[in-house]
Amino acid sequence: MKKIIIITTVLLCAACTNLLAQKQEALEKYQANRAKLNLTEEQEQKVKAIDSVYLLNLEGLRKEGGSKLSKLRKFKDMSATKDKQMKAVLDKEQYKTYTAQQKEMKEAVKNNRRKH
Repeated sequence: MKKIIIITTVLLCAACTNLLAQKQEALEKYQANRAKLNLTEEQEQKVKAIDSVYLLNLEGLRKEGGSKLSKLRKFKDMSATKDKQMKAVLDKEQYKTYTAQQKEMKEAVKNNRRKH
């Protein structure tokens, strides 16, 4: 019984460590992407507000019920809304960089899904 408890504890610790590392990596990548945009202070505040609303909506989408298809449609609508808002805040070059970053992230997600 003690061995099972010890093994379970070790596995939980390893899983938590991995999750924290993934979150830290995601945060660093987010900050690096934002740095590449060379935002002004005003733009930075607007982008933070857009991201905050988007992340809250994303969390709500994760928690709500419904089919995968309905969630996918809502996700696409949310992403389109965010892109329109970002286009209004960023200049042409910044928006071009932003869309390139979005494409990179989509490819990374696709590649990650293929591995699993």
